[in-house]
Amino acid sequence: MLAILALLSRHPIISFSILVMSLFGGFWTLLEAGGTSGSWKVAAGLAASAITTSLLIHGFLRPIRWNLIYHAVRKKLRTEVGTNVLHKDTILIGAGAGSALAIGMLMKSLQAENRDVPVAFLLTLRYTPNGQAIVDGPLPSDLLIRQDNILIVMSHIGSGSCLQAIRKFIDLPEARVFAFVVNSAARVSYDYHLTNGSYEMLPWPRTASR
Repeated sequence: MLAILALLSRHPIISFSILVMSLFGGFWTLLEAGGTSGSWKVAAGLAASAITTSLLIHGFLRPIRWNLIYHAVRKKLRTEVGTNVLHKDTILIGAGAGSALAIGMLMKSLQAENRDVPVAFLLTLRYTPNGQAIVDGPLPSDLLIRQDNILIVMSHIGSGSCLQAIRKFIDLPEARVFAFVVNSAARVSYDYHLTNGSYEMLPWPRTASR
């Protein structure tokens, strides 16, 4: 299902156009099969119906994406991200609104799997005019940051600039990463991810992350 979602999300305008044309063609075929002659008024009505139906279908895709991503996270927890990686002493770190939502879904999934829910810290994220990611935010001075207890949570890895900024901020160049969606253009290392694709695969609106 995530593969189909990736295909539809990578080119949303194209997928919407194909859906409209397919519905239009289906409606037209049904009318002709029923003996109804086509006209510009009929064509206009069918086009309006096809567009309306397509909008309704795309509107229903968002809650479906929430459910698909949620179950994909739970499956990842059961199959790859064990208690040796995520446990009560793990520290989750993210940056920006997208990471906040991803961390929230990860925590909910941990609860559903009857796993310990670790503490999480969210850093602020901004970009310079030339596109360089900058993260900042207060972390407790006594917070013990080690390679084996940190897990960076990313909703989407595009070029990887945001991830690199987080790793630099916490001074862990090889910090482990759990990413929901990773773009094929990413040139950074990560440990766990749900699927490859664009940000549009995610059920929440695009943020400024890259």
